[in-house]
Amino acid sequence: MVVSQLHCGTLTPFGPGGPQSWPIPRREGGVHSIWTEDQVLPLIGHAIDCFGADRVLFGGDWPVIELSASYGQWVDIVGRATQHLSHADRRTIFRENAIKTYRFDRPS
Repeated sequence: MVVSQLHCGTLTPFGPGGPQSWPIPRREGGVHSIWTEDQVLPLIGHAIDCFGADRVLFGGDWPVIELSASYGQWVDIVGRATQHLSHADRRTIFRENAIKTYRFDRPS
């Protein structure tokens, strides 16, 4: 079974400190509405460290992402967050995991 958890797990309880412990400011629209690159980079790194490249896949959260950055800027940010990884791990996060998860490799 494949389970996809959005926004690095922010749909689950925020931890012992509650929503106030989340490092990204909250707005009525949700936790993902306002952020800076400096706030997001450690979260991406933490998700990869916790789950490994084989269990993380790239997501753009469009059109909500447009509240903080363009889609192209988001791709660049995730690219910077993963630049220390091998080419194979980056390809896994940006491509292979989506193919597996959404079964793009299977004929319809």
